[in-house]
Amino acid sequence: MKENYLIELDPSKLDVDWQELSLEVVSLNYSNYGNFYNNIHATDSTTQWMMETNDWKACDIDFNVCPECKKLYEQLSNILNCKYIKVQKPRALFLKAGIELVKHTHYRVPEQNHLGINYIVSIENGPVNFTEYGDIDYKFAMLNSVEQHSVPVSEYNRYLIGIPLRYTEDTFTWEDVKDLLSEIRLNH
Repeated sequence: MKENYLIELDPSKLDVDWQELSLEVVSLNYSNYGNFYNNIHATDSTTQWMMETNDWKACDIDFNVCPECKKLYEQLSNILNCKYIKVQKPRALFLKAGIELVKHTHYRVPEQNHLGINYIVSIENGPVNFTEYGDIDYKFAMLNSVEQHSVPVSEYNRYLIGIPLRYTEDTFTWEDVKDLLSEIRLNH
């Protein structure tokens, strides 16, 4: 069932100029993923590639020069911050055309992201591949990133804004997240 891996969100439910947000994200100054994260994430052998490659990049978002990114973050924070979920500061990510983002998993480790909301700003949104499900195309979605996933090769550069979320209570599950999204009517 697709909803066990990814829940599509409805961008019309937020007051964001999505075209302007896309321009902001594409114009940012990216660094190699490994340099940017400086090995702060719990990793295993599947994530070593991400720390060493020049083709997967990331950057912080300066809200002073990216007002639409700030609006997205603030609105999602107001909607989703609760006892069980902490919305973290967004990051912009870039994957070079012709490169596959290798299979990896975000572990449920304190202070690290376990979930993510991604908005793909590229021409082609392209799928994410969940090992246990397969390819899922999306534009704006909440991803269950504790499930192993990858991004297949595309002929286009891929840019996205990612808003990491983490569970603050060990008892809160993906099923609870699905219920929460349904309750606040942010999904389709």
